[in-house]
Amino acid sequence: MDGEIAAALRAGDDAVIPVAPGAHTLRAKIDWCGSRSIDVELGEHDKAHVVCQAGWRSVSIVPRKLLYTTILRDRYLDLELTGVESAS
Repeated sequence: MDGEIAAALRAGDDAVIPVAPGAHTLRAKIDWCGSRSIDVELGEHDKAHVVCQAGWRSVSIVPRKLLYTTILRDRYLDLELTGVESAS
């Protein structure tokens, strides 16, 4: 988050990461691969819900998996903002 490691997760894990209100940039990484960055603006007491999953999950043939670990390595993971809960 914002260029720093905020959590180390394994498949199926959840994390709650407290952050200050304002603009934040999120990116997921695994080894040399990762996701595209997403931006989120949070107010005080807001909660963002983000889901990370394999970006290549529908790809079943080996050459395409190779493509996602080389040229498309910033799409290996799919990071999606699924919602923001506002406490107000």
